[in-house]
Amino acid sequence: MGKACKKKGDLIKAAELMTKADINGCEKTKILFHFQFDSGMKKRPISQQMIDIIRISAENGYAPAQYSLGARYRAGLSVKKDREKAFYWFNEAAERNEVNALAHLGDMYYKGRHVEENRVKAFDYYKRAADLGYAPAQFMVGKYYENGEIVDYDPDEAMKYFRLSHEGGYSIATNHIGMKYEEGKLVQRDYEKAYEYYAETADIGNASGYYGMFRCYYFGLYVQKDLGTAANWARRVPEAMGFFNLLRSEVGFDEAKSFMDDYDLYRPAEYYLVGKELEENCDGSPDVDTIIDYYLKSGEAGYAIGYYKLGKIYEEGVLVPKDLDTALKYYKMARESGYGPAHYRIDNLDN
Repeated sequence: MGKACKKKGDLIKAAELMTKADINGCEKTKILFHFQFDSGMKKRPISQQMIDIIRISAENGYAPAQYSLGARYRAGLSVKKDREKAFYWFNEAAERNEVNALAHLGDMYYKGRHVEENRVKAFDYYKRAADLGYAPAQFMVGKYYENGEIVDYDPDEAMKYFRLSHEGGYSIATNHIGMKYEEGKLVQRDYEKAYEYYAETADIGNASGYYGMFRCYYFGLYVQKDLGTAANWARRVPEAMGFFNLLRSEVGFDEAKSFMDDYDLYRPAEYYLVGKELEENCDGSPDVDTIIDYYLKSGEAGYAIGYYKLGKIYEEGVLVPKDLDTALKYYKMARESGYGPAHYRIDNLDN
């Protein structure tokens, strides 16, 4: 019926019928009234007629439509990006206790994103969303109590909200509880419980859980220390350089690098990044062979800029004596591997 009205151009009637259908749980209206920033909706534009139907429903006070319209103005999806209109519709939806709008306004005030930072207002929005059972907002309320910000420090309240968030399926909260048990903060230290929460986070597919499981096996927390199993968990972390930097902050550069090397944990691009970091932070006494080895590994693994970087090193004589023949060899390897800028260096050296 809503589609028929839309085809006839009766958008007011179409909006009324589609709103009723959405209230009754119709799956087909979700793309209109239930915008999610972390889903494929950001990539799915809709027609002007559909935008008009959302706007009519929003003007008639339907909170999901108000949030959806605000979200589209914020993202610039099927409408021109307009922060003021986004903020207006988020507020309209929040007045009707639409949890996404409440949490989104909380984020805006908490981070000072397009509004003046106001942690008090942020807490108010988070708390309202949390009281309605919205798991990400429950986590943020827990953070307030953990940090003693705006409210008094209260470990029991913090853990209460973290657990509510965890029970609501928010994997960030699940992992955070694991961290608290590992650290012995807010709760008594308990490596077994830390392991259980990390394992649950990992089962969901959250990379923070992978890192937590890595830590358990690397440091021998609850389980027997096992570097091989630790390495297997490390391989599941999406960005090996991010993992490397986390590990380096705990055990230092040399130990982190040694572990990464021993278990071959780098991706092609990251061989290059390690070589680059070694080169840039050598304090005047570079380990030339190691730097060159990482750039070479990068190129051999398919990241052509590693070969290109070697060409630059030999062309400029920065770390090694200038050797234009060797520079040309690496530039040609970079070109053959598809790195376009190598053409210019080859032409320059050939001439």
